[in-house]
Amino acid sequence: MKITYDPDTDTLTVVLKDTAVAESDEDKPGVILDFDAEGDVVGFEILDASRRVTDPRHVEFTRSPRLRLYGRPLRISRTVAGVRPSSSLRRASSPVRQSVRAWSPSVRSPEGN
Repeated sequence: MKITYDPDTDTLTVVLKDTAVAESDEDKPGVILDFDAEGDVVGFEILDASRRVTDPRHVEFTRSPRLRLYGRPLRISRTVAGVRPSSSLRRASSPVRQSVRAWSPSVRSPEGN
């Protein structure tokens, strides 16, 4: 991923995937989405960035803590109906599936949060 701020044009560009842009669409005024040939978003531009972004020259990158269940990484993916466990957890026993669906307080990150 690449993030570029051009102060001359006051444009913030975020490239999510380094691939050819097949189509661009200004979804909302001042926000341009870039799509590849398959229709996936590969980047976006924010025009007049100094008005729309708190500080276009400052980027903070954080990584979410990995959740663990019984010593194994917990992977959760979304569905239309809400949150569902990954395939490895779907094969687990019913109480485990229920606790993941209910987002049980017993499921904690390695840092204990």
